[in-house]
Amino acid sequence: VELCGDVFHYGARSSAAWMAKVQPKSYLYHFTRTTEKMKATGLGCAHGAELNHVFGNAHDTKDFTDEDRKLASQIVAYFAHFAETGDPNGVGPEWPACTTAGEHVMIFDTPVHVEQDFRKKTLDALAALKKN
Repeated sequence: VELCGDVFHYGARSSAAWMAKVQPKSYLYHFTRTTEKMKATGLGCAHGAELNHVFGNAHDTKDFTDEDRKLASQIVAYFAHFAETGDPNGVGPEWPACTTAGEHVMIFDTPVHVEQDFRKKTLDALAALKKN
C-alpha cells in the first residue's frame, strides 16, 4: 500500500467515475516516471512530477534522459490531441476512456501502457472506509 498515492488516486478515480456518467470521454492517467535525482531522495514520483513532461520542458532539464524526452513528446502529443479533438487517441497506444463498468488508467512511464483496474483492491478498500 502506498497510502499517500492511493488516497490521491482514490480522489482521481472517484472523479473519473462520476465524469464517466455524464461525459463518456473521460480519461485517467498515472505518472510514475522517476529521474535518477528523484530516485536518490527515496520518495519516488511525487504529485506534479509530470509537469515538465506535460509542458514539454524535458528538453530543458539536465537530469532527463533521452527516454524522458521521448516520454515528454508522447505526453504532449496525447494532451494536444485531446485539446484539439476531445479524444487523446491517434498518437500512440490506445487510451481507453473510463467507464462505470471498469477503469482503464494510462500509465505514463517507459513504456507508456494501460492498466485495467489500477490498484483496484486497495482503492475499493478506501471506498468502503469512506462509506462507513
